[in-house]
Amino acid sequence: MARLDNLTLRERVHDHLKREILANRYAPGSELLEVPLSEELGVSRGPIREALRSLESEGLVEITPRRGAVVTSLSKREFLEAYQVREALEALGVRLAVPRLTERALDSLDERLDQMTEFAAAGDLDAFFEANAGFHEAFMEASENRKLIEVYRRLMAQMGPYRRPSARLRGNVERSIAEHREILVAARARDAEAAVVRRDPSLLDTAIRTAGFVLTEMRSGDRLHRSWRRGRRRRRGRAGLRRAAARPRRRRGHERRSGADRGRLQQPRQGR
Repeated sequence: MARLDNLTLRERVHDHLKREILANRYAPGSELLEVPLSEELGVSRGPIREALRSLESEGLVEITPRRGAVVTSLSKREFLEAYQVREALEALGVRLAVPRLTERALDSLDERLDQMTEFAAAGDLDAFFEANAGFHEAFMEASENRKLIEVYRRLMAQMGPYRRPSARLRGNVERSIAEHREILVAARARDAEAAVVRRDPSLLDTAIRTAGFVLTEMRSGDRLHRSWRRGRRRRRGRAGLRRAAARPRRRRGHERRSGADRGRLQQPRQGR
């Protein structure tokens, strides 16, 4: 990555690390060490430390005294609990948003739904799920409830690395589009409860079936990542030993001095 500019340095470091985590380039459980990050980005450790604290407040990393910053990881149970909370928050967001939706907001939802359809037809699941997330985020913003939006975004950030589409989700794309279209029809009719009911009740079952697969897949990738990092450290260690062996030995400082100098060093200090 290109080195970061000095303008809004902490924000730039934060945004970069957040993108890397959500893209799963820093897998759950990965250590985010200040010194390597500082060298990689060409910044001091101060902005790195501040960015990591900000990511901790968002729930993306955990900072412990001995281990430092580690990308947050969820167990299968924690993932399912988070999914249940997400469903409840989105339902509340729909109830609050529907009476407030403007024609412009409804048109924006239409555009997001069209994007989902296009990405599904093209087989671009990553883009499809991004548009899907944007659809629900639009309802949250329309709710005008700042605390709800804050809690929802924090939860979605924690779940972000685990939302990587798996092969098991491919068969649910068309059903998801149909569900979202029904939600939008109910929202245009100003029927908040109908919009909530249109949410597919089998989504949680899908999450239960896929959670184990996704978590296992990510842990496997994390194990490969840790193995690669251990191998890199061993290679660096061996290279360091070779450099040390090839470097000529330096004599101690007092051995390089003249005899007169050594004599002066050995003379006791005069008292005052």
